[in-house]
Amino acid sequence: MGMVLLLVFLLTGLVKMPMIEETTNFMLKHLSFFFVPAGVALMTCFTLLEGKWAALIFISFVSTVIIAVVTGLTIQIMMRRGQADD
Repeated sequence: MGMVLLLVFLLTGLVKMPMIEETTNFMLKHLSFFFVPAGVALMTCFTLLEGKWAALIFISFVSTVIIAVVTGLTIQIMMRRGQADD
């Protein structure tokens, strides 16, 4: 939900890139740190996941493809919009 709101605010001009650039650079620089809780949760639920690895890998693959496609399309739309504004 937060990413959708950020996209809307960026597209409408309520939020400008310089306003969030420092924070986004920090988040990207420390991105691996934000995956630690998910990794720990996965390790603590190891017994629950036993026998379900194929489904987990399939879901991970499909969701990764969907995220990549949506991100790519969003970037293309924003780049076209930026070129139209010039």
